Formats: sequence, C-alpha cells, structure tokens
Amino acid sequence: MHGHLGEPIAEVAIVLRRRREIAAQSRRFLGAYVERRNVPLDAAGRPIPT
Repeated sequence: MHGHLGEPIAEVAIVLRRRREIAAQSRRFLGAYVERRNVPLDAAGRPIPT
C-alpha cells in the first residue's frame, strides 16, 4: 500500500499525526492569544482583525 507520492502508508500516517499535533498546538496558542488580547472571533472561531 502506498500513498499519493509513493510514500509508505506508515510515513503518511506519521506526517498526518504530526500535522494534527501542530494544528492543535496552534489552536491552543491562538486561544491563549485571543484570551489575552480579547480579540473578537468570527463564526468559524478565527480572530477578526480590528
């Protein structure tokens, strides 16, 4: 079994897991940033630049 670019599935799984971890970290960071700054959020939870 191989992924899109001929990578073994195990490697793809590792990359996806790492990407998920990075996304979770950036969400936590963004949440802390928003709480500190009291930035308004849009419906999707993204900060609205003011």
